[in-house]
This record gives sequence, structure tokens and C-alpha cells, in this order.
Amino acid sequence: MPLDVDDRYAFWNGQLEKLGADDPIEVLATTPARLGALAASRDDAAWRRVPAPGKWSALAIASHLLDIEWVFGFRVRTVLWDDRPRLIGMDHDAWVEGQRDHDATPAERAATFAATFAAVRDANVRLWRRLGPGDLARVGIHDDADVELTVDLLLRIQAGHDRWHLERIEALLGP
Repeated sequence: MPLDVDDRYAFWNGQLEKLGADDPIEVLATTPARLGALAASRDDAAWRRVPAPGKWSALAIASHLLDIEWVFGFRVRTVLWDDRPRLIGMDHDAWVEGQRDHDATPAERAATFAATFAAVRDANVRLWRRLGPGDLARVGIHDDADVELTVDLLLRIQAGHDRWHLERIEALLGP
């Protein structure tokens, strides 16, 4: 069921479509291994290549996935343990630019994306697997979109988001 949101948040519906009927937690659990395999199979130049002005490189997308892991982990916890909390939006471009991951060496980036992303995702997946129907139905209000998001919907959006961006990373890195 698509979300009733304005054009600024229509991408959430695209992410929900990417997930389809698949189990979001299983999709989320597989992302670190997929990202790690991609990181091991491509050189630094491939990760840094920017496809067009104003577009993100594969490296920027990977950095964004780590940002989203922190943000969605916090959002889910906030919804689980606060009563109908407001969920703060984020400026994705500013976060990616602010990380300055293009300044890091390949070894530094590998440590960040392989170790940090995998560790944070693992902690989140362990929590999410313990959630029951009542937990999944809890609601937060997205500040910018002014829409109610359940924990279940947050997890579905994030899983579709993973798929969306992993496909883009694969396309940018090429065969």
C-alpha cells in the first residue's frame, strides 16, 4: 500500500516497491555481506568515480548507507520507547558531503564500511528480530513529511532503500 505523501517523499513508495513482499529483516541482514563483496571486488578508482556533476559515487552511496543505519536505528528505537515521537528528517547530501569519505584511504574506508556498518547493522537486526506485532505497530510522526510511520513501515522502507542503493552501487561499479 503506497504512502500518501507529497512529491518530496514519493521515493519512499519506490523503496517499498523495491522490497515487495520480501521479509525486510532478512533483506537488511544480507546487506553487509553484499556490500563487503562489492568492496573487495573493485578498485579505489571505481568507488570514487562520479557519474555526473551533482551525482553520488559508489563510495558516497556506501557512506549514505552507513548514515541511514545510524538514523533508522535511532528512529526505530525512538518509536519503540517513546509515545508517538516526532522523527527528525535529514539532509542526505549534507551528511554525505560532511563525512568527507573521499578523503579517506581505501583501507580506512574498508574498515568503516566492513566493520562499522556490519556491526551496527548486526546490532539493529538482532533487536528487530525480537520485535512482536505490538512493537511493529508502534507509530512515530515524520517531522518533514508529517506522516505516521510504524516500526514495520520504517523497516520496510529501509530494506527497500538498501536494495535501491545496492543496485545503484553495482551499476556504478560495473562488471
